[in-house]
Amino acid sequence: TLFRSVYFQQNPGQAHFYVNGKLFAEHNGVPANPTVMFSPKVNTVEQWKLINHSPEWHNFHIHINPIQVISVNGKALKGQPYWVDTLTMAPHSTTVIRQRFADFTGRFVFHCHVLVHEDHGMMAEVDVVR
Repeated sequence: TLFRSVYFQQNPGQAHFYVNGKLFAEHNGVPANPTVMFSPKVNTVEQWKLINHSPEWHNFHIHINPIQVISVNGKALKGQPYWVDTLTMAPHSTTVIRQRFADFTGRFVFHCHVLVHEDHGMMAEVDVVR
């Protein structure tokens, strides 16, 4: 299992929202270069630590593969982990997820499902490779 960290950040006082310090799209004259953030191999499992460094709520949403929520703020979930494609992250929180890149190869995105955050840069591409 490969482990990755994904940081959700914003620029205080400005409408710029970042994933791992990068804007996905140009906004208010700030250029961006949407490039692939992660390139997992097909038929592998990865565990991601989603870290909300922001004072705002974010709704993490990923396309193609469902995710399994493992823990929130260091506390394992009781009972069976559950599968979702969107989860809510409280301000200054950490959520650990697990996912399997089963059979799809190619590019897709993950982003904050709060549309103003997504529209102002909080999105990234994944490219699943063979």
